[in-house]
Amino acid sequence: MNQFVASLVLFALVASVTTAEARYLPSLEQWFVIREQGVPNSDAIRLEVRLLSNSRALVASFPNLVGPIHLSEQNAQLFSCEANWTIATSEARAFGLDGKPAFSFAHLGFLRICGVTDDQALYWLHYNVAVGGVPSNWVVVLDATGTVVERREFPEARSVKFEFGGKSYSLEFPAAEIPG
Repeated sequence: MNQFVASLVLFALVASVTTAEARYLPSLEQWFVIREQGVPNSDAIRLEVRLLSNSRALVASFPNLVGPIHLSEQNAQLFSCEANWTIATSEARAFGLDGKPAFSFAHLGFLRICGVTDDQALYWLHYNVAVGGVPSNWVVVLDATGTVVERREFPEARSVKFEFGGKSYSLEFPAAEIPG
């Protein structure tokens, strides 16, 4: 290895920062472990996510994710919003707790925030999009298969209320902003 390449490898090792978080999931009797890796003072962070058994054996490993991520024990899925504000990502992704892809959803614009409903049955994505120079909120709600169950567009702060699977839902969103 030449000196330049060796210097780059050393810089990459020294310049990366890693934090870790573990959470025990009693309903699954497994550990959910998230490691953040990236460059200090940077928004370019990647997530390494693993699901471990009580004996710490690897149950599932998830690909290099951007996040934010949400675990739905109800759907037995990991939902990664794959935020596109710092790293060019093209879609949100969901995985079964076996690590296999469940579905993906192509981003509609600048992802502002995302989440999972309180009952963990549905995922939502909140986008800011400029239409004719006017900021607009675009909200999409997905079920466990990635099917769009609700979609709304509005400029002002609003509660998005809808019904799905015999349940009523209400999600709160702020006024739209210019994307970016």
